Amino acid sequence: MKKTIILGLGIWLLEMAVLAAGTSFDPSRNSLAARQVGLGGLSLLFADDANGAFANPAGLTNLEFPQLLAAARKQMLDETQYSLLEWALPTTWGTFGLGYTAMSISGSLPTALDPATGRIMIDPSREAIAYSNSVLGLAYARDVRPNLSLGGMLKFFNQSFSGSLTSRGTGNSLDLSAKYTPLSWLALGANLQNVLGGTLQWQGGGSDKIGGYYKFGGKVNLLGATAEAYKYYPQDLLGGLDLDLPHDSLAGSDYHLGAEYYPQKNLALRAGLSGSGLSLGIGMTNSGFRF
Repeated sequence: MKKTIILGLGIWLLEMAVLAAGTSFDPSRNSLAARQVGLGGLSLLFADDANGAFANPAGLTNLEFPQLLAAARKQMLDETQYSLLEWALPTTWGTFGLGYTAMSISGSLPTALDPATGRIMIDPSREAIAYSNSVLGLAYARDVRPNLSLGGMLKFFNQSFSGSLTSRGTGNSLDLSAKYTPLSWLALGANLQNVLGGTLQWQGGGSDKIGGYYKFGGKVNLLGATAEAYKYYPQDLLGGLDLDLPHDSLAGSDYHLGAEYYPQKNLALRAGLSGSGLSLGIGMTNSGFRF
């Protein structure tokens, strides 16, 4: 019962945020695969695979062959389902990408304020509420100089409520990104999410701004067995820092600090720290597959 009340309250707060604040939530800003989750959300320059379609399209220029990425996870008492699917194709005209990410909450009972006690109570007269929020994106990236690449993603939003609250909103926006490598062992990047703003238009005439983050970050190849590393060592050690600055968003600024260590070529140990806390991860690669 406590779980249901909390979920109902969460949906109620979400309704109020949509109606009062006029700001839409962009699920692509949380479109993290397992590698990025293990790094504390560090993703701007650690998405050197198909995950770059959302995290940093400019990083897709490093791909040598087509890649496909899929991930799923649950949050908020295991009731909020996140799903992610990304695909990237390098060509002689640049790299093209396709991404889809969605979050959903279902079966949440609506709540009401009891005028007699001032407490939040379950409202049995209203049908359970479901909420879904998805983004479909088309990405493109190209090298403009040997150490500079630019990219972008055109995004199409689709949000809906069903049950006792029924409505649907659609809109589109644009991300612009860059990756700059001033030194062989140092990379800098930026991803300006929904940089042109955009509006989510709801049925019935209401509208919300499409907010997001301006993301800036750096990546250092501290140790490694190639000339791209700062210092030679048989095992690789990578470190990075991302800063997230919100715009037209209800969220606050955040940071992501992480490191990735390869004791063996096909084994990665990860650790990360962010405003959400500490995270750890393990990754393995085998015959072109990463787990």
